[in-house]
Amino acid sequence: MARHPLAARDAVVALSHDPRIDERALRAALAGHAGYVAALGSRATHAGRLRRLTGVPGLDRLAGPAGLDLGGASLASG
Repeated sequence: MARHPLAARDAVVALSHDPRIDERALRAALAGHAGYVAALGSRATHAGRLRRLTGVPGLDRLAGPAGLDLGGASLASG
């Protein structure tokens, strides 16, 4: 992204599910001018990502989890 600055018409979606990779890319994307910045993962994964990225400029622009809400739910095992 350093060699190809992002513009408002660009979108960045992180999808490796590896925070070491995704969060580095998200930090770079949020520092740029991408019109859409998001990451795949569950709501719980996204909540953790937001905690780890606290204080990153532009964090309020991060959409997540990216994709369609399929209405999935977990059943509590008992």
